[in-house]
Amino acid sequence: MQGDSLQNEYEIFKNRIVYCLCDLHAKQKGKGLNFDELLKSYQISFCNFVMFDNNDLINKFNMRNQSGLKLSDSVTAVSIEVPKLGDVLAKPITEMSAIEIWTMFFAHADNPQFKAKIGETMRVKEEIAMATEILNTISKDEHAIAKYRARRKWEADLTTNLSVSRRLGREEGIIIGRQECMQEIIEKFRRGGMSENEIEKFLQ
Repeated sequence: MQGDSLQNEYEIFKNRIVYCLCDLHAKQKGKGLNFDELLKSYQISFCNFVMFDNNDLINKFNMRNQSGLKLSDSVTAVSIEVPKLGDVLAKPITEMSAIEIWTMFFAHADNPQFKAKIGETMRVKEEIAMATEILNTISKDEHAIAKYRARRKWEADLTTNLSVSRRLGREEGIIIGRQECMQEIIEKFRRGGMSENEIEKFLQ
């Protein structure tokens, strides 16, 4: 997609981020809620597309006014746009931030070209080693592989269904519009005194 359609998809995704973040924060406490006991909430999204027109790999959003005056940092939305890794991948592992390392891992852990780089991060960050071990376990477990593939298929089916539904909706709207227009023309002919036979011949 491109243009207005793509921008609309981004707006929908942003709305989803806000909704999930607010829902997460609101569900911390139930009965006997004490507002000064609420923990900070974070909604972190790893995006395989570029949503914001800047060069920042990471964008953080919380509640501030137009001048930057902070109301609260109790809720923070974080978007990490994987395509913006760019030159980050050329950095030595020791110069990469934790979030840059994790983004590289999520983006390229299954890419043989990055095997050495991922291996280097395992020696620097124990968490990456643990994540790699889990990934390797999954790759050897046929049941886990089946679940992973089923989830990927579901995601692909969902994306396709949404796209097809939008296209069919537009096509149906065009057809209905044409039908309504044709019906309006026929009614005008009738009011003008044309017989049904004359109208039929005209439409043919």
